[in-house]
Amino acid sequence: MQAVILAAGKGIRLQPLTHNKPKPMLEVLGRPILEHLLDSLPGTVDEAIIVVGYLADQIRDHFGNEYRGRGIRYTYQKEPLGTFDALHAARAYLGNDPFLCLVGDDFYSREDLERLIHYDLAMLVMEKADPGRFNVCIERDGSLYGIVGRSENDSGPHLIFTGACILTNDIFSEEIVYNPQHEQSLPHVMVSLSRRHPIRMIRAVFWHSITSPEDISEAERVLMERGSKIGQGS
Repeated sequence: MQAVILAAGKGIRLQPLTHNKPKPMLEVLGRPILEHLLDSLPGTVDEAIIVVGYLADQIRDHFGNEYRGRGIRYTYQKEPLGTFDALHAARAYLGNDPFLCLVGDDFYSREDLERLIHYDLAMLVMEKADPGRFNVCIERDGSLYGIVGRSENDSGPHLIFTGACILTNDIFSEEIVYNPQHEQSLPHVMVSLSRRHPIRMIRAVFWHSITSPEDISEAERVLMERGSKIGQGS
């Protein structure tokens, strides 16, 4: 199985930490976030396609073409046009089988990702009392039905898309959908795809998103509590 890792963004919310370092290379417990992520991939993933952009050489120089026996290929997102555009940058390297897609600067557990890949089309969501800056996913009969802003759905708990999903090449047949920030939005395109092909919603046991400098220290605390074994399925 292939995994596409979206790691091209500038990490503006993380400035000044990202002035001279791409967000996925920020260190948590002495290791880059992206290294933690690669360790959390299911064993059936034999190749990672990393979509790079901002300060891409730092990522390539650190990981090279292989990490712990797993092949790595790189592709460039030429402009920061959104997550669906970033995924399109990997299309030429993808085969015909379902593939895993992940955000390159978040933390997941291997057990969640292993449950996710049991499906051909599915997204990993987390229940949150407060969705914060994230949009809210609407579920119907266990599958994705829609995405709304927080102001449109104030009653909790909220289902937040973690950025982890398993997709097929059908996603590339969908028209571009833009979010309110006028970015090519992968989750909004997934809503469009779900009108033809059901996309299962899998609830995550663990997910930690890095959206501010304070989240770095919080990630260290969380990982230490979990015994620093995110990649071992704990």
